[in-house]
Formats: sequence, C-alpha cells, structure tokens
Amino acid sequence: MAAVLSRLASRILLAAAAVLTLGFCFGWLYGAQKLGDYLHQPAFNGASLADLCGASEIGGFPFRLKLTCKNLKAPLSGGADALVFVDEEVKGVANLWSPEHVTLSFSSPAALQNANGGFAKLRHDGATLDFVWDDARGLTEANVNGRALDWRPEVFQAGPAFNVQTLRFSAHPSSRDGVDSLRVEAGADGVTAPILQNLLGNSAPSAIAVSGDLYPLLPPNDDWRQALEDWRQAQGTARIDKGEWRWGALSAQFDGALGLDDARRLTGTLNIKARGAGALAARLGLPLAPDAAGALLGALLGSGPTQSAKAGDDSIALTLRLAQGGVFVGPLRVGALAPLY
Repeated sequence: MAAVLSRLASRILLAAAAVLTLGFCFGWLYGAQKLGDYLHQPAFNGASLADLCGASEIGGFPFRLKLTCKNLKAPLSGGADALVFVDEEVKGVANLWSPEHVTLSFSSPAALQNANGGFAKLRHDGATLDFVWDDARGLTEANVNGRALDWRPEVFQAGPAFNVQTLRFSAHPSSRDGVDSLRVEAGADGVTAPILQNLLGNSAPSAIAVSGDLYPLLPPNDDWRQALEDWRQAQGTARIDKGEWRWGALSAQFDGALGLDDARRLTGTLNIKARGAGALAARLGLPLAPDAAGALLGALLGSGPTQSAKAGDDSIALTLRLAQGGVFVGPLRVGALAPLY
C-alpha cells in the first residue's frame, strides 16, 4: 500500500511539474508575442522599431525577454538634408510579466549621417532608452540616460564638440491649462565644450537642469522639422517652470514661455536671476564691475539703482524678451535670433 501511495505521489508531482513548465512556456511565448506586437506598432510616422532594424530577434527564454536589433537606421528628418541615426547594435530587455516596458541599450559609437554619410559621431560609456507602451494610448513614457557622452561633429552644421558626464531626460503625456501636453524634465552634469571654454577663459564644467511642458501634444513625426512646423502652426508653447544653469562661480535660475514666430525664430520671455556674472562680463570686455551689474542695468533701463549695487554683490535680475528676431532687455536689443529650421 505504501509503495502504491509513493508511486501515486510521484506521478502527481511529475504532472504538477509538467503543468507548471507548460504554463511557464506558454507565459513566455505570450510575453514574447506581446513584445513583438509592440515592436511592430507604427510609431515613427508609420514605421515601427522593427522596420528600422536591419535584423531583429527576441530571445531570453525562460526567465526574461531579450531583444536584439542589428544595424538600426532611424530617419530624423526628410528632404535633401535628411539625417539618419545609425547604431550597429541595440539590445533590449523586458520583464516577462510586463513586456510593454522595454529598456534599450545602444552600442558605442552611434552616429548621425547625412546624404554623404558623415555628420557626427556620439561615443559613450552607456546610453539607454526606457519606454512604456500602452495598447490604447501608444507611447506613455520615455526616459533617456547617458554616461560620458562625447559628441564629435564631422561637418560645420553639427555644431561644436562637447562632452557630458551624465545626461537624464524623461517625458510623458500630461495636461497643462486644460490642454494635452508633454511633460519634460531634463538635466546634464559635467558639460564641457572646448570652444566655449577657450572663448570665455573658464575650464570649469557646467550643469543645467530644466522642467516644464510642451503643448499642445501632437501625434509623433519622424521628421523633426515637420514636427516643429506642425507644433508652430498649432501655436505651440514651451512653458519652462524651472531652469538652472551652473558654471563655476556663475549660477542662474530662469523660467518663462517660448514659442516660434512665422519666420521660425524663438519668441517669448525668459525671467533670469543670476549671480557671479561680474567675472564673465569682464572676460567679455563689458564695462561692468563685479559690484555694479545691477546698477548699470538699472541706469540703462531707467529703473534706478537696484540691490545689486551693494558692494560685493554681482547678482542680476532681468527679463529677456525674444521678438521679431531679436533679444531685448527693456528697450535695448542685445542679440539676434536665427530661424531654427
């Protein structure tokens, strides 16, 4: 009798193990199918992530979902001056129980290429894109993180070379003043640009952080120029709730609202409070003593002496007005703006 019960118990355990194994296999296959569905969802003006890969596959059985994308080519703009983001290999991982949440890791170097094949290269010690996809709403959250980013331009249009020690960026749909918006928070630490540091004679790295909303929220477009134009025509606004820039002794806080005019130039206002501007003004050859920044601005703008006139205080509080292709401080035009695209 005991032997019979022992055999029966063994068979029950084997059957239970088989059921659990089959259930786990079907669960993994279901997760892999869902991940495959997300990768084939049109997200970039009709193109899916899978369409941008030269070859892709899903693996990781039995505990994780893993994605491999070879020879990624993602167009960023169209036309004669089209730009394409290129990366040799992108690897992704997703939790078996939440395949809609994917983290992509990019190989180094990545590159931006134009019609001639060269534009700029980006080397790094780690760059990831973390995103969440919803069946009903599409892309609901995106986060970008990077370490030791090294931007190397190959043509003049790619701008100056620069380095960033840490980069963080997050975006998700939100609402602002009753209008659908894109909530954005971004920051960069250890920012250095040789051309700027040589010009201003300061080798200290800088840091910047900004948060705010872009609205209205429009459907995604893989051509960034067309996306900006659609946003401009919809009277798009970039509302900056809080921004901060630190560079050596200089620190500045800013907020405001920006848009684009009919000539595709920035328009709007920025409220700025800065400290430590005296040394920077002296380097630029401006007639501004470290303890007279506010006094000079007050005299120029007709607002009388300010608190900044106190000895040893080089703080400045001002509002920049961007209009008709110019940058104004009160009635003074202090800069010019070129079209963004």
